[in-house]
Amino acid sequence: PNRLNWPAIHFVEEKRYQQAALAFEAVLAEAALADGHDEARYLLAKSLALMGLHHSALTYLDEILARGPSRTKYFHSALEWLFWVGQRLGNEQPVLARVARHARDGVPPAWQDRFHFLLAKYEFERGRALDEAGKADEAQAAWAEARRLAGLVRAEAGGAGPTSGPSGDAPADDAGDVYARAQFVDGLALYALRQEQAANERFKDVVRLTNPKKGRAVDPELRELAFLQLARIHYQARQNRYAIFYYGKMPWGGGSWLEGLWEASYAHYRIGEHEKSLGNLLTLQSAYFKDEYFPESWVLKAIIYYENCRYPEASTVLEDFNAVYEPLYDELVAITSRPATPAAFLELAASPKVLKLAYTDQNIRRLAETAREIDAEVDELLQ
Repeated sequence: PNRLNWPAIHFVEEKRYQQAALAFEAVLAEAALADGHDEARYLLAKSLALMGLHHSALTYLDEILARGPSRTKYFHSALEWLFWVGQRLGNEQPVLARVARHARDGVPPAWQDRFHFLLAKYEFERGRALDEAGKADEAQAAWAEARRLAGLVRAEAGGAGPTSGPSGDAPADDAGDVYARAQFVDGLALYALRQEQAANERFKDVVRLTNPKKGRAVDPELRELAFLQLARIHYQARQNRYAIFYYGKMPWGGGSWLEGLWEASYAHYRIGEHEKSLGNLLTLQSAYFKDEYFPESWVLKAIIYYENCRYPEASTVLEDFNAVYEPLYDELVAITSRPATPAAFLELAASPKVLKLAYTDQNIRRLAETAREIDAEVDELLQ
C-alpha cells in the first residue's frame, strides 16, 4: 500500500506519537511492507524520541546509522536525532561513542559545532582511560586531538544550538554555550598535558563566557565547574588565598558546592584560618548533609583541634568518626566479600553513604544514571 495511507503517518501529523510508534512497529513486522521499512524505522525512532523514550529511540537510530549514508536516505536525519536525544540523557557517554563511530560519514551543518565538541569530549575521556591503563603516549595524543577538535568549535556557537529541532520537525533544544563548553574541555586537556598556566587562562575564559551579562546562553553548571577547576589549580600550586577566592565564587547549593566547600577547608587550614575551616566542616557534617560522603572532613577536624591543644574535642571527633564509618566499613566488607555484578552491588548497597561512595566513580555514576533512565522508560511503557 501507498505510505500516505499508513495510519501511522496521520498519527505523527496529529502528534499522537504512542499510536504512531505502535503502528510503525506493525509495519516493520510485515515482510510484505519491506520497501517501507526504512522510513517506518526512522519515523518509529522519531516518535519514541518525542515520547521521551530516548533509549528506545537510540535502538532504532542505531539500526539506521549502521546502514551508513549510502544505504539509507535517513542517515543524516537520524544523526540529527542522535544529537537531539543525546542532550536529554543524564549520561552522555552512549552518544559520545556513537558520534565517534560515525565521525567520517559527515554531519548536518547546523550541528557541526556540537559535533566537534562531542568528539573533543570523547577524545579527552579516551585519553584519561588510556592514561589509567598506563599508555601515556597514546593518552597524550588523545588529549592533543581533543584540543584540536575543541578548537574547531566556532566562537559564535554560544547560543541555544540549532534554531529548529532535527529535520525542522522537533522543538529546538537549549544546548547551552557550546563554544564555552568546548573551551572547558580544552582547559581539561591542557591540564592533563601539564600545561597548568595555559589551562588556568582557559578556565578564566570560560568564566568570562558564562558571565550572565555577556548575553550568551546561560550555563550556571559550567560556570561553577570552571571556578572549581581554577581553585584546584591554585590549590595545587599552594596559592591558597587564590584558591579560596575561586572556591568562594561557587554558588551555594550548586552541584559541586559541597565538594568545593570541603576542598576550601584544607586551603583555610593551610594558612592557619582554623575557624573558617571548622565552619566549613560544621556545614559538611550537619544533619542536612548526613548522607554525603566526606570521611576526611572528620580527620581534618580532629587535626585542627589537636594542633590547638584541644585534646578532648579531638578525641570526641575521632569517636564520632568511628561511630559513623565503622558500620559503613563493615557494610562494604560484606558487599565486596563475594563476587557480584555492578547491578547486584548497587542493590545490596542499602546505605546512602555507600551509594555516594560508589558514585564517586564516574563510570558507576553514569551507568546508574542510564539504568534509572531505562527503568523509567520501561515503567512508562508498562503503564
